Parts: sequence; C-alpha cells; structure tokens
Amino acid sequence: MRVTITGGAGFIGANLAAHLSGAADPFEVVVIGNGPLADQLRCRRDALGLEYHVNFRGAAAHEEVVEQLHRSAVFVLPCRVAGDGDRDTLPTVLLEAMACGVPIIVTAHTGL
Repeated sequence: MRVTITGGAGFIGANLAAHLSGAADPFEVVVIGNGPLADQLRCRRDALGLEYHVNFRGAAAHEEVVEQLHRSAVFVLPCRVAGDGDRDTLPTVLLEAMACGVPIIVTAHTGL
C-alpha cells in the first residue's frame, strides 16, 4: 500500500489510535506501506503520544502482508479523493483482506 492522500491509511491509523488510547484492552494499529506522507504521519503519531499503538512497518513482501491480514481483527482502508481528483478505485489489498476473511471498513470512495 502506498501511504498517500488517496490511501488515507495513516490518517485513520493515528486518529483511530487517539480515540482508542483510553481503552482498557490493548490494541495495535499496523500500517504497511511507504509513500510521500509516511514521515508526516509518523510525526503525527509521535505528537499524539501513540508510538506504542501505531506501528509503521514500511514496504512489505506479499507474504508478510497476507500474514498480517490473518492476524488482524479488522482491516481499515479509508480511501480519499485527492485535491486533483486522483482516487483509488478497487485496491488489491482490499480484495486480499476479503479473501482472508478479515472484516473490512472502507469509505465510499472505493466503490463498495
């Protein structure tokens, strides 16, 4: 996954973790991928004090992505439309999550 405006994963990761940080149960948000917003999102995570909850793994081999999907309780893909109109249509990683039987949460921008 590319950490971009259209992918949106890091934004939801930091925001979700901020809301869950007071939860009694431990949790981890894992962001797999790289892109032009990765450093900005790490800074946001750090500013929110969520270093122990939001883990940026960077680029990963397909096998590692599938392994992580099988360990996940939910897959979140908050696609957004960029200012120039660029958007994801049907990201492959979404199909992979569905194939692994992981519950998914997506925005309407993916066409689902």
